[in-house]
This record gives sequence, C-alpha cells and structure tokens, in this order.
Amino acid sequence: MEEMQAAPASLDECAELRAAVLAHPTDRTRLAAWEAVAIGPGEDRIEALFALLDESPDLMRSVVMRLADLMPPADLKARLADRIARLFQTPPMVRARRFWRLFAEGRPIGPAEARAMLAADKFLLFLLAPQNRRRVSVFAPGRADLAQCARLGIDLAALAEALRPLLRCHPVWAAVLDQTAFPEGGARTHVETVEPFCGYQDRAVETGRLPMPDPFSGRMVHPVDSCAIYGRACYHYLGTHPFFLITHGSGAKASAIYIPKFDLVLDLGAKANRAGFTRELTNLLVVLATRAARSVSDYNAAMARGPAPDRPRRVLLSITQVPNFAHHIWNYYSGLERVFLEGNGDRIAEVLFGGTEFFGPLDDFYPELRGRLRTVPRSAIVDPCPWSETDLLVVAGGYFVAFSLIERLRAAMRRLPPARGALSPEALPPAWPVVWIGMRLGDKSWIGQEDGIRHIADRLFAAYPEARLLLDGFSYPVGRDEITDRWAATIDRLHAIAEGIRARVTQPDRVVNMVGNSLRESVLWAERADVYLTPYGTTQHKVGWFSRAPGLVYQAVPDGTDDEDIPVSGAWQVQDTVPPLLLRARPVAQGARKSIHDRRPNIANVTLDPDEVFTRLARLIGPARR
Repeated sequence: MEEMQAAPASLDECAELRAAVLAHPTDRTRLAAWEAVAIGPGEDRIEALFALLDESPDLMRSVVMRLADLMPPADLKARLADRIARLFQTPPMVRARRFWRLFAEGRPIGPAEARAMLAADKFLLFLLAPQNRRRVSVFAPGRADLAQCARLGIDLAALAEALRPLLRCHPVWAAVLDQTAFPEGGARTHVETVEPFCGYQDRAVETGRLPMPDPFSGRMVHPVDSCAIYGRACYHYLGTHPFFLITHGSGAKASAIYIPKFDLVLDLGAKANRAGFTRELTNLLVVLATRAARSVSDYNAAMARGPAPDRPRRVLLSITQVPNFAHHIWNYYSGLERVFLEGNGDRIAEVLFGGTEFFGPLDDFYPELRGRLRTVPRSAIVDPCPWSETDLLVVAGGYFVAFSLIERLRAAMRRLPPARGALSPEALPPAWPVVWIGMRLGDKSWIGQEDGIRHIADRLFAAYPEARLLLDGFSYPVGRDEITDRWAATIDRLHAIAEGIRARVTQPDRVVNMVGNSLRESVLWAERADVYLTPYGTTQHKVGWFSRAPGLVYQAVPDGTDDEDIPVSGAWQVQDTVPPLLLRARPVAQGARKSIHDRRPNIANVTLDPDEVFTRLARLIGPARR
C-alpha cells in the first residue's frame, strides 16, 4: 500500500502560523508548528529560520534555541555575531552591559541599570554574561596560566599555599575515613580526594566564619553575601577586586574562585565537569546579577560597607531538595551527619529544608534539631540572608556516608508503623535465602525482565525450598510526597510486572511484591536480604546501602573491560557495606534520557541470560541448607 502523505499547508495557513510566531516570539511551540508546515523537505531549514529571525529581533531566544539543535555551537555563534553586536548597541542593552561592568567591579549600581537588567529577556542576559573566561588550575598551573596571573597581580604559588589548610577534612572526619576499610579498586583514593573539598562546610559551621584569601593581596577576607542557586553555594567577597567562591556538584564541593572583572576561573582541583561547570557558572552569574538588580539598594549598601568584619555569624544550614532519595543520603544528609560526628550540631542556628521527605520529617531522625527546622518552598534559589552581616548560609553536602547515618535512618524506620497495605518483614515467618530483585523501566532496565525473573524464581525455589523472593520497584516517601504523582504510570507498570511474575511462578506465596511499599519497608527488608540483583544506580543503593548482603549489579559494559567483577561506582560510598559485583549485560536499546543535556553513560536498556544470573546468585548464596 502506498504511504499516505500529509496534505501541504496552504499559503493562508502558513501566513497565519507565521503571524502567530511573530506575535508570540518566546513561544517555541508556535515556532515548531510553523516550522512543521512552512518549511518543505527540500528547503534549507537553517536558512529559513535565519530569515524568520531577520523579521524580528524579539525571536532571538526561540529561534536561536532551535538553531542550536541544528548546527554546531561555534558556527551558530559566528552567524549570530553581527546580530548580537547590533542588539547590544540598543539603549536598554547598553545600560544592561553597564550593569555587568559595575557588578563585576563591586561599584554602586544606578536605578536605570537595575531596571534595564530586570527588563531584559533572560536569554539576552545569558548572552550578556561574560563568556570568554579563562580557567586556571591553582594547584597545577601551566606556564601560560602563571604568566597571565602574574600580569594580573596574582601569585598562584602563594594562593595555593593559603588555600591548602581550607581544603582539608575536619580532623574528626579525617579520622573516620582513615579507620574505614575500603574495598579494592581505588575507592579510598576517590573518597579521600573529593571529601577535602567539603571541609569548608564543617569549618564554617564550627566557627561561624568562611574566610578566603584575596587572590591579589593574600589577606584573608570574609563573605559579604551567601546564597544557594541550583544547589550550588555562592559566596561573595570584597578583596582587591570582588570575587566569588563557587561550589559545584551534588555534595557542594568547593570548586572555584571566580573573579568577574577578569572573567577568570581559578580552579581548585575538585574535578568539576569543565563543560558543565562553565555553562552552570554563566547561569549562576545571570541569577546573581538579577538578584542584585532586584534588591539594588541592599546590594549597594553592602558594597558601600566594604569588606566584611572577622566575627562569627549564625549558621543557616540548607539541605538541597533534589527529588531523589539516594542523593539525600549520599550527598545531603552525609554533610549533616559529619557536623554531628564532629560535635558541632549545636552550632547550627537553623536548618532549611523543603520538598519531598523521603524518610519522614528531618527531626524524626535528627531529634537534636527539633525547634531549629524551617520549611522552605522548593525553589532553585535558597536565599534566607542576602548581604547579611550576621548570618551565613552553608549548603550541607558530601560524598561519603558514615555508617552512623544508616543506623539513624534504620532506627527511625523501625519506630514507624507499616505503610497501609504493605508487607513488613516482621509480619512474615523467617525464610532463607531472602533474594531481592530490583526492577526498573525507562533506562538501565532489563528488557524481558518479567519472563527472566519468573525463570530465576522457579530455579530459586527448586534449589532453595525455604527461599523468599522480594520484587522491588518504586517505594513511596514516608513523609511529605511531591514526586509520586509524576511516576504513577511507571508504578502501575512495575506493579503489573510484579503481579505477573507472582501469578506464574511455582510458589507465589513465597514472592513479596514490594512495588508501592514505603521506604520504611524497603529499609527494613534490605536488612533481611541475603543476596540481591539490581540494575546500576539508585535501585542498587536502596538495598546495598542498608544491607551487608553481597549482590550483583547489571549494566552495559564496554568491550575490553578486563575484570567483570569490579566494584560499581556509587555502591561503596557508604561505610562498611559490601560492594556488589558487576554483571555484564548486552545493550539492546538506548535508555530514556531526562533532557537534551543528559549525558549520563551506562543508561542503555539491556538483556540478560536468566540462567547465568541464577548461577551467579547461587554462587553468592552458597549450598542449600540440609
């Protein structure tokens, strides 16, 4: 049968869609509708979009974002150079550009510049922000870096020497890491390399201060401002020239000193992703500048006061609100736990927290904080003390989880009643072995898992008559829940898969469908697990971090990997857990990505041989008991 072709759009329809685009220049949906009908298959799509852009500079944002999908960034930047230059000569943009210069130099900002900044489209502000920055390694500079910094009056060797004491673990935490038995494969090196970049948090809480050396004079200066943007803490200092301490990553590690006047990044060596950090820094600058414009009187007053005095401040600790239970344990609560292990919990004036309470209210497992919690709306910006002389915001973060935090969470879960309709471990008779299998959909998932798990279950019950099989999928938060609704369709599918397995195995009464349990049941069942199988990622963390059981983690592995039984990154960042073994899987489909900026490796959906999986699990379980 001949394939049906869509009828070509009429001239009137094209004109109508074009008029809609011009009337709503920031609406990318209207642009896509026009593009779909107005540009024929033989036409040059890029040139058609540039022609449309010629009709109205207001289309800069939506058209450029579309062109970014169609051509290399360097080519796009070159094609736009003249347009951007002309745009920047308009009176509003001239005032906005002046704002950037004043902001970079810490000079007073006039109301006209502030209004221009606030009136400008955020995309144009992104273009206005400094984009030609040079990145210099403080601790491993090249010759050109040394020469450039010397011309600016920065002694990199002296700066590195002044920074070293600030980029160390607190002595108590250093002792915890020293006494931890890490698995082979570079785990200790990795943890001891990254954790020192979180040490500034602990010292800020302990002393109420966050001094940094002025890159130009070497004298210690204190922040005139602190806030958190997209989970990254930003500290503003007034030295010889204004500069910022910028943190990066889920654990808020100290990553760079940024000097806006010279568009210079002094890299502290925390191994932040270069491309990602550069993009995020530009976003941070836009938010910081817009924030200053919005409160220009307060900003000008802070600049007029000059360098902040050396005196302790009230510490406000912020817990980042990313909707992922594993990040809460690994990257947020880990920083809070360090503070308590170091004996400084009483130095926290307030803890700011919002969003989903995966394990319940924070003071349920940190009762020491009762009366000091402040619930804040979930927001990209946490800004409780702008340009404050008395308060200091610290974002709690880290990359290694003390076993004491796991014990806190277990104890809190034991105190809770079972979730409605959930099967708790204490409600069932003992079994051995208890085998946990994690299911997943979308990315990193096992294609054909329903049939495969059923086959494993039948072999398991034949070899181990007293076995129990736990089928894990989605676990509901214990407290405030702002995420479940978005996963409703996936939860339904996982529940159907689990029920399909139970209906077809030889001993359905020995299979527990945990899809839709709460994290309380997940934590308590994990303690009972004797072995587990999960895909790579948070599905493993749910069981592996709360268990001493051995396990298998499957993922697509590149050809040429010498040893398949290697520790899996992210699985050994909890103290005293047993790292799982890696199970090679064959990729069969690309996993779903969260956005066009999602560059995660190892997310392919895979296929597994269920007989091989059972053999590997049985090897970990050992012989059947007689």
